[in-house]
Parts: sequence; structure tokens; C-alpha cells
Amino acid sequence: TIPWILSGDISQGHIKFANNFITELGLEKSSAKYFPKNTILVAMYGATVGQVGVLDIEATTNQAICGIFPNEKFITNYIYYFFKSQKEYLLSMAIGGAQPNISQEIIKNLEIPLPPLETQKQIAATLDKVIKIISENKKLLEKYDLLIKSRFIEMFGDPVTNPMGWEVK
Repeated sequence: TIPWILSGDISQGHIKFANNFITELGLEKSSAKYFPKNTILVAMYGATVGQVGVLDIEATTNQAICGIFPNEKFITNYIYYFFKSQKEYLLSMAIGGAQPNISQEIIKNLEIPLPPLETQKQIAATLDKVIKIISENKKLLEKYDLLIKSRFIEMFGDPVTNPMGWEVK
């Protein structure tokens, strides 16, 4: 019954639900950690190194994820965007062959500029708007692409079946 977040789940950004769950006994007998809402999660192992998310729910994770607890010194979304901006740096610090990883020490040693809370709110709000605009434009581009494909087929037929009998090269 306890939400269990895997490193691959972090790509959701704001994590509103869990696809996996563990039991109370599983929590007690493992290295799982319970994190409160608004904890920032940073993936430390494998293909997901450097991915960052924010818990919108209480949830558990394993040692492959570093949790940064919310506190009164920072706005959660500000820190979220800071870590998103540091993904390439975190990737550059990863060591190992097939399964590169970073340590909690690398994350703990990152210096985070902390402007006043009001400035953090403004930065996070601006970036929220940018992300929303990008998302809306991606959806529009997908619709435009679909329109072009369907209009082409409507006008000239399916290129695979070549109903116009054109020479194929």
C-alpha cells in the first residue's frame, strides 16, 4: 500500500502517483526511504542519472534516488529547476561503465544560489510558464505534423501502395 518510486518514474517531473507499491514489512526490512510531499528526487544510477522530479505525494524510494527535503529556505520548484539545469554536470560526474552513477556526495557538494524566497518564487513561476508554452507548442506541432501527413495521403494516396503509379527510386 506504500507508494514506491523507481528512478524511471522521476521523468514525470511532478510525481502525482506511483505505479509500484511496497508493504510495511518491505519498508522495514529494506533500505527504502520514506519521503514527504515536496521532496526533490535526483536519480543517481544507470540510464536515469541526473533526472530530477518532485514528489506531489508521500512515497518511498531505494538508494538509487537521492531525496532533498523541503524546508523554509527554498521554494521547491526553484530547487527542482536548479537541478534540471545541472543534469549535464551530474552526467559528467557519473562514473562506471554500463551503469554509471553519481554519489550523494556529489549532490551534497553542489552549491545552489539561494536568492530571497520572493525571487525564487518569481524564477520558478517564470520557468513554469516557459514549460507550459513549450508543452502547448509541442502539442500544436504534433497536430500540424499529423495534418500534413493526412493531407498528403488525401491528395496523393498512401506512398507505400503508390496509387498514382509513380516511379519509385
